[in-house]
Amino acid sequence: MALTIFRYPFEVDCHPRRHHRMRRTQSETEDEYTFNLVMPGVNRDAVKVEVVRRKLKISLTRDGASEAQWLSLPKYADRSAIAAKAKNGVLEITIKKKSKDPTKKIELQDNIELKDGAYKLDYSVPGAGANDVQVSITGARLTINAQSGNMDFFDDFRRTLSTPSDADLANVSAALMDGLLLIQIPKLEPVTVPVEKGQATESDELYVAYFRTPGISAENIEVTRVGRKVEVEAKQSNSMRDNDYYSAVATDFSECIYLPESVDLENTRAVAENGVLAITAPVLETERPREVAVQSEA
Repeated sequence: MALTIFRYPFEVDCHPRRHHRMRRTQSETEDEYTFNLVMPGVNRDAVKVEVVRRKLKISLTRDGASEAQWLSLPKYADRSAIAAKAKNGVLEITIKKKSKDPTKKIELQDNIELKDGAYKLDYSVPGAGANDVQVSITGARLTINAQSGNMDFFDDFRRTLSTPSDADLANVSAALMDGLLLIQIPKLEPVTVPVEKGQATESDELYVAYFRTPGISAENIEVTRVGRKVEVEAKQSNSMRDNDYYSAVATDFSECIYLPESVDLENTRAVAENGVLAITAPVLETERPREVAVQSEA
């Protein structure tokens, strides 16, 4: 009887190699965030960690196949302080926390000069003195804390308000005047952005926002910036006439966008060509994509 070496053919390759999905855990301390990704059978050289805007991209290659996983960075993650190390099939990524927005106390005055166009708030605080009322700015938030003390002429209150994007937070003023708390927030001055002829292409170093403006030439487009808000206004009339035909087209365009916090606002530019307007701003050096070296630990 003929024999075969494959006596039990079902045993041949009965345990094919499986690619397990990257499982992850996340923890947090007072100073840092930690991500652990389980990647059995993957060595350090097969792993690539990149910071892309507000996300982490983890790429790995095994058995000729590639896969990637994206992780959103926490709010207070410091993009410049990220470390990665691989040990025994586990990739550990640690991210230092940024300092939270500092709080600026607004000194109360006896009187303030009101300005046209500024944002104004007033609260009735009869009987309250300068020690009973606090006004402060934290990031883009305005906080008012008022206590009536021994004089029960009003209820204690605390208000936290988000300020408008065009608020000039460096020049907030407040005053206590005859039992009235008055807060004034000036508006940022609009900055004109000249529109030049040309084109722009988005890259890791350049943020670009596009607008379709067919039939409108560059000289008829107005661009202004107030803080992170960019407003575009355009108006143009075109007409064509011959012996048998007349056509008149009036085009109005109005749009606005908010530039991301990752760009250099002071170097915002605008270029227009072939019916396309591009608003550009350089991406801050600290916000550009970069690769994080993966260290190995014995």
